[in-house]
Amino acid sequence: MHTRAPALNHQTKLINLTKQVMARILAGMSASSSLFETLAFSEAKAKFSDLMTSVVHGHRPKAVDRHHGKEEMFLLGREEVMALLESFEFQPKLSVSEGEFVVRLPELGLIAGGESFDQALDELVELAEEYAEQYFARLEFYRETDRRQQLPWVARVAFTPVEERRQLFVRAPAIHRELQPA
Repeated sequence: MHTRAPALNHQTKLINLTKQVMARILAGMSASSSLFETLAFSEAKAKFSDLMTSVVHGHRPKAVDRHHGKEEMFLLGREEVMALLESFEFQPKLSVSEGEFVVRLPELGLIAGGESFDQALDELVELAEEYAEQYFARLEFYRETDRRQQLPWVARVAFTPVEERRQLFVRAPAIHRELQPA
């Protein structure tokens, strides 16, 4: 029995060594296959101010990894994020029934109403902001549901400056056509 213990110990050491070597190889592959400059977490933390300047003002996205590439995040400036989200244009649907304006936002499943178009639009902006707040507060939950596909739409609301959010839901040509008398 005493002879088997060293063999298992040796085997365990060999397995651990193999795991360490594989982790280094995979980390190297991850870093070398990235199209962005990749920094280790500790390096990024030490150079955070310079890193932010490079990403935001230099418009150079970066990757940061931790635990030999097992965890990775990408850093982008607001301008780059907004450029990525540009194609996610909301298509609000407007209807007027018995003096009430109703605006539906199919991309987020929201409906707002009011006595005027402006009131309905104000309510829609408020609902979208509340939904975005809730969505990011419970992102881990939403990632596991059919609402996962809403992430870019929610991000579009969240990353748009407050004073510009109303414009996200105004589709002037479509709204004017729908409001024309038949």
